[in-house]
Amino acid sequence: MFNMMSKKLTITLLSAILMIAPLASGCSSSEEGSGGKDNPGSTQASGTPGASSGTSAANADSGIPKETVKLKLVNFGDTTPRRTEFFNKDLHDRVLKELNIDLTVDILPWDSKNPQLMIASGENFATFSSMAGAFTDSIAKGWIAEIPQASIDKYCQDLNRVRAPYGFETFTFKGKIYGVPLGKVPFAGGFQTLMVRQDLLDEVGVAELKTFGDLENAMKLVKAKHPDYTMMTEFNAQKDYLREVINPNQLMTSMKSTIDDGQYIAYLDSMSKDDKVYSWFESEAFKNLAAIHKNWKDAGYFSANDLANTSKLLADWKAGKALAYSGSAARPMEELPGLQKAVPNAKLKLYKFGSMPLMYASNSNAGYIISIGGAKYVDRYLMLFNWMNKNQEIYDFLAYGIKDRDYVLEGERVKKLTADNFFDEWQIANTSYKRYATNISDEFIAGYKKNDEGAVKAKNFGFNFDASTLQSEIAKMTAVYQEKLKPIQYGFLEYDKYYPAAIKEMKDAGLDKYMAEMQKQFTAWYAAQPR
Repeated sequence: MFNMMSKKLTITLLSAILMIAPLASGCSSSEEGSGGKDNPGSTQASGTPGASSGTSAANADSGIPKETVKLKLVNFGDTTPRRTEFFNKDLHDRVLKELNIDLTVDILPWDSKNPQLMIASGENFATFSSMAGAFTDSIAKGWIAEIPQASIDKYCQDLNRVRAPYGFETFTFKGKIYGVPLGKVPFAGGFQTLMVRQDLLDEVGVAELKTFGDLENAMKLVKAKHPDYTMMTEFNAQKDYLREVINPNQLMTSMKSTIDDGQYIAYLDSMSKDDKVYSWFESEAFKNLAAIHKNWKDAGYFSANDLANTSKLLADWKAGKALAYSGSAARPMEELPGLQKAVPNAKLKLYKFGSMPLMYASNSNAGYIISIGGAKYVDRYLMLFNWMNKNQEIYDFLAYGIKDRDYVLEGERVKKLTADNFFDEWQIANTSYKRYATNISDEFIAGYKKNDEGAVKAKNFGFNFDASTLQSEIAKMTAVYQEKLKPIQYGFLEYDKYYPAAIKEMKDAGLDKYMAEMQKQFTAWYAAQPR
């Protein structure tokens, strides 16, 4: 392997504080009746989008518009009978009664490309910003509705009360807002860490991972013990959780403009004080990652089929047949309940490779964009998003379902009575309302709450690249990447033999022009930021 890898790389171990093991089960609002755990309130409680006739008598004097509108949310994940019933009946009926909104929720597979087609068609819906294609490209094409600040101030008072203070930064482009942040949780270090099945490490006699070499040894031992197991669940994430392995001298930070499912073109160093932007495909880090991938491919840790069938990798993880998944502060407690359905004694542990600080590179809390087809209903969508953040009782309803049917409370802890998810909690999680499952240790919770302490803010936080003048170049570069550079990056073609011709084709496709424009825009943006 490359010389840099021969060094003993220190791993900062997020040890017992971030360990989750099987355990025995054991904010106010200005509006009256709403608030967090200490101030619970509120009440118990399909079709194509667009306006429809009808009114709700219950809302006649509530400030809710009398006109009933049809809105749609596009969500993702597994479709189960109870989840379908919750969205089609429980949530639908309650939102209709309280907001005069006739709400449809579509559930799509995580790898679905439908939202990108839907948003291009002008259909009226809202969905997660990361699932609808390149953010700034969609804005440039007129596919995403602008959200006026005046409407946010008027209709999002509860959301603004509990959201992260920097939430709207990542949804702002050329001074206008095009998305709504939901949630507020610790999120520094997202995908700088690797979440590992500690029970599998224990099974093969590996107590902990102190070096990158330890990780590769563990993969070898687990693969020998379980030949049919997947080693890494997300193959586009290696460049993130191994960033200090492939580039130990910089805190690599993606510039976010991508050409293929999370593959960025440019990055910067968030530990430096300059505004320099680097070309990923021309970096030593690219070469080093290609070497790692080739070794893993040759060892049988992944195949071309794995890259083409990412849904299978996720299915293996859920079935308890995978070693590791890219990590974030909350992911162990999000993943453990589902994993323990397949492996009751499963344990998860986060490991960080390298000694650089955790970084919050973008707001990983979920956020919604509204399609241009929903532009005339922006205010009603904002009312819905505000309602979702109104108080503890509504949060419990969205995250856990119907009390005493889908979940019970044991003190402040939640115990689910059904295996179904409704809104996955990472989509709406907020420290003002969040509850912890009965099998999450106090030690983990304490570490989770302190996760962001000492973290650094990414140098490009809030920067959105305008690639509208580079669409031809991006299309050409995407083709070159898919055909030439991706096989090199993932170890299917020899770097030394094929890279020189591949990078020349990438440059001919417009890489230098792209990098010059990225540098120009970032330099101007960075110079305007307060120091």
